[in-house]
Amino acid sequence: MQPHSQTATYFPPKAAEPPPAADTQNRRRRRRLMIVAAGCALVAVLLVAGWILLATAGDSSSAGSSELTRFDGHQAAVRALAVAADGQRAVSGDQAGKLLVWNTTNRVVQGRLAADAASVNCVAISLDGKLAASGDEAGKIRVWDLEHLRQQASVVGHRGAVTSVVMYPAKTHLVSGGRDGRLVLWKLSERGADCTPAQQAALNSVEVTCLAITPDGLQVLCGDTSGAITVWNLASMQQLRRFEAHKGAVRGVAVSPLGGQAITCGDDGQVRRWDLERGRLVVSGKPAGDPVRPLAVAYSPGGTRALSADSDGQVCLWSVDDMQVISSYAGHTAAASCVVFFPSGSVALSGSLDHSIRVWQMPVPSVLEAKQTAAAIAGVQRQGERLLKFRRQMELGQQALHEERDHEALAEFRAAEASVDRGSLEFQVAHQASVALAAESQALADYEARCKAGAAALENEALDEALKQFAQARQAIAGRPEAATLHQADEGYATAARLVQLKRALDGRKITYHKFNFSEHAPAKQSLAAGQRFAFLLNSADPPMALASTPLEWTFDLQTPVAFPDEKVDFKVQLWQHGATRPLAEVRQPFAVGQTEQSFNGRAQPPEGGWQSGEYQLRVGLVLPKKEAPREPLDFKLGVLDWSEKHFELKPDELLAADYLLDAGIKLERGDGVIVKATGTMAPAPVAFYRQLLVDPKISAPVPTGPAGIRWLADGMRVHRYRLVDLKSNYAALLLRIGYEGSWLAYRDDAFPMLSPLAGPLQLAINSVLPLGHSSVHASKNLSDSERSYWAAGSGAYQVTILHGRFEFPISLSAIQRAGLLTRFSDR
Repeated sequence: MQPHSQTATYFPPKAAEPPPAADTQNRRRRRRLMIVAAGCALVAVLLVAGWILLATAGDSSSAGSSELTRFDGHQAAVRALAVAADGQRAVSGDQAGKLLVWNTTNRVVQGRLAADAASVNCVAISLDGKLAASGDEAGKIRVWDLEHLRQQASVVGHRGAVTSVVMYPAKTHLVSGGRDGRLVLWKLSERGADCTPAQQAALNSVEVTCLAITPDGLQVLCGDTSGAITVWNLASMQQLRRFEAHKGAVRGVAVSPLGGQAITCGDDGQVRRWDLERGRLVVSGKPAGDPVRPLAVAYSPGGTRALSADSDGQVCLWSVDDMQVISSYAGHTAAASCVVFFPSGSVALSGSLDHSIRVWQMPVPSVLEAKQTAAAIAGVQRQGERLLKFRRQMELGQQALHEERDHEALAEFRAAEASVDRGSLEFQVAHQASVALAAESQALADYEARCKAGAAALENEALDEALKQFAQARQAIAGRPEAATLHQADEGYATAARLVQLKRALDGRKITYHKFNFSEHAPAKQSLAAGQRFAFLLNSADPPMALASTPLEWTFDLQTPVAFPDEKVDFKVQLWQHGATRPLAEVRQPFAVGQTEQSFNGRAQPPEGGWQSGEYQLRVGLVLPKKEAPREPLDFKLGVLDWSEKHFELKPDELLAADYLLDAGIKLERGDGVIVKATGTMAPAPVAFYRQLLVDPKISAPVPTGPAGIRWLADGMRVHRYRLVDLKSNYAALLLRIGYEGSWLAYRDDAFPMLSPLAGPLQLAINSVLPLGHSSVHASKNLSDSERSYWAAGSGAYQVTILHGRFEFPISLSAIQRAGLLTRFSDR
């Protein structure tokens, strides 16, 4: 038979509402997620169904052909019936528009679903038993959640009654047929929350009466009122073949679980088996009685038997091999409108216009039935394995898409195409994904190439070329869905504009002011306490001084010719010590956006143990997003001074025994500083001592005078005589001998002389001279009057304190610089 010329048509698309602004960025991701939606649920469903069939294939009750029980719950004629693959749940619909969900184990109604006042003409249940679909006399298709017993979706599918509905094994699609002569493929969202038309096809002025899907999910069989069976490609909704099946309307069609064959029944009273590949009749049979019209047919799980429901209320069990009735079951008091096998094949259900659903005991399945049931399950498993592979490849492709590896994604989608039949819905999904991605990849490749060229131009500071490339990149994806989520070109163009402003700002920048100093200076009083360590910042003639534990701080004021752009740039200052492998401190501060004047302040803590003598650098630079621009470093030097303290109590007898010369125990070197402070009184030395050291050769007797002509000499520090004047002045002289060269310097307790010795240990020689008028001790009687005047009042010990400072400088200081530093101490 030649097939009628049929052409698949499409529903006009619904007017799309503009997506919210927040969703625009996710359009590409949502579109890609839809690519794998069709295959995600199919694998688990088919595998579960297969194992259930395998587990129940051998189940049977006692031999015989009798009514086991009945389900009474409907108040109107039962028109539709379906059983889940695990046999635990059934769904039935009646002429009053009610759906009942049954627990088949205890025959309890789990839920009552009110479809509408219109008669429920057909019902289908998913393999996992979680979803059901129904069609009614008013042309509506409804999707039901059987777990929560609620409606998920409702759509008007046909202009007139819906006569048949079947569910795709993967639970992703529905196919419906109606009296308007149309076949409609519906797309189900996840969990069936939405049902939208995908494709449709129209017959030639005939009504669709029944539908069945082949086990591989590739084709759908359609029976109509003309008596013809048409076979359609499910993915494309294109007619593949047509053959005349009955004289009069086709009332029922079922496909063998093993595929390749189908049985039909029609108004001519015949039940026939067909070779689907050739559209050829294999064998035909007729139930007993006249006139009897079979209204529905069903295949057994193993494909060796079939059931029919007749207009006289009879249910017949057929041998498919020769289409002979094995047994018949009477019990219904009105026409039996629907019939279905339980998964075990040993029990069947039938619904009738007498409002009842009856459960029939089938004969024990034959060895061939059990064998072919296992073969059917194996086919389901193989299909499941193919779909698992398909799903895995689609997931890998989706993952590659998310990670922007479009070439790998395209390869995975094409591999997914090759793993399933070219006529399947899965192939269609994968093929659409690969075609769309190929076009998208080309646009993206052009986009990325332009963006890359623009980035290279930016790197080379060729701004005009960068702007051109980024503009062409934007044009490459203009109008495409992914344009909403690709912003590289826009950002590149904006970056180029910012970099122009940044270049102008940085090229014209200048430091208008900078300051560098200790955060605090040494206290003005009592700064030279023992054990303290001081640091000198040798950047001026009068070096700032502070404790060696005092932080350094700085200020840099910077000016740019234009306002600073919105670009991340840091002003970085590092403090380095000469010879170090890492900085002592680093301070990074961002430039303020929109400002032309910037001020940067920083502080560096001293290293452990305080500042060390040496050469240092402040390295100032700019840190840009991709590079760093250093400037000339600012060099400076630090010197340090450590102070130690010694105390002496000098008694007359100790001085006499030491010949008026004591070693202070301090090693002196060039650059050292010494402060000696003495208090108290001391008995005078013998007159001969003064005659030897202090007597002017022109004077026959020693004459007390004020110190005169005290100078620091450069000729070996040899000072042998002092001229003492002004006998009546109130003063005391402390004679110090420094080193072995015999250097002397007078000390007065109202001033701190600073000594910078040449070398050698510090030695002290002390004599006290006080005017007679201030002495409370009478002179010894064995001295002359002039000698007696040298006796000191309140003779006793001297308390001597020596502060010894050791300087460390990274440079050789001149005598003037050293004297300046020492003067700072003497002023305190």
